[in-house]
Amino acid sequence: MTGIVLFCAGVVVSLAASWLLVSRLERLGERAGFSEAWLGLVAALAADAPEITSAVTALARGQASVGAGVVIGPNVFNLAALLGLAAVWRGGSASTAGWSFCPGCPPCGSPLYAC
Repeated sequence: MTGIVLFCAGVVVSLAASWLLVSRLERLGERAGFSEAWLGLVAALAADAPEITSAVTALARGQASVGAGVVIGPNVFNLAALLGLAAVWRGGSASTAGWSFCPGCPPCGSPLYAC
């Protein structure tokens, strides 16, 4: 029971912190005249700061495999999660999702499109 309460508290704190970061970045961008691309880069670096810090610390202590794992692991998870969610949303796996290769096919003329 305590674990569930701590998890829920962590979710609330994480969502509040991300909302605060985005709202402050928007205000900073308006005042300083920064582009949305620049603000997106700052937000991405802020989101990856814990992973970057962990990787640099591991490398500084001579634990290169831990540093590589900290960098590669979340990226593999994000890719797998996005592909999995896309397959669930689409209603099948990538091989049965109706993707086909045919040059110049409508609707977009792309060589890869969903039939």
